[in-house]
Amino acid sequence: MTGLDDDMVAVLDRLRAGLLPLERALRGIAGRDITIEEYAEPGRYVVQAELPGVDPGQDVSLSVFDGELKIDVKRVDWHRHGGSEFRYGTFSRTVTLPRRAAEETLSATYERGVLEVSVQVAPLPPISRSLPIRAR
Repeated sequence: MTGLDDDMVAVLDRLRAGLLPLERALRGIAGRDITIEEYAEPGRYVVQAELPGVDPGQDVSLSVFDGELKIDVKRVDWHRHGGSEFRYGTFSRTVTLPRRAAEETLSATYERGVLEVSVQVAPLPPISRSLPIRAR
């Protein structure tokens, strides 16, 4: 890539980060939010999503495209109860993966109502380095 391409990617990354609060606010208004927690550990990035009461084999689907992880969930209400605050229907959440994520290493587990998706991440390159000067 040329320097111009790197600059464009940096601008797009800043735009995406600036729009994230708006995206979260709109999801909250719709009332169909998947609560997540993201964190980095040495060599891996983890996304956890609270998904109680779903069958991960049938009600949850995961996909990754162009550096974004998409979580789709369908929660069906089999027993209608008056006054329920449970949310039923289809829900979706997209999470931007780190640029150094190795998408082919993505793995997912589901335990006690929590979906955990993990991906290996390449280490950060050094922030600065010395450049030798050749005398002519």
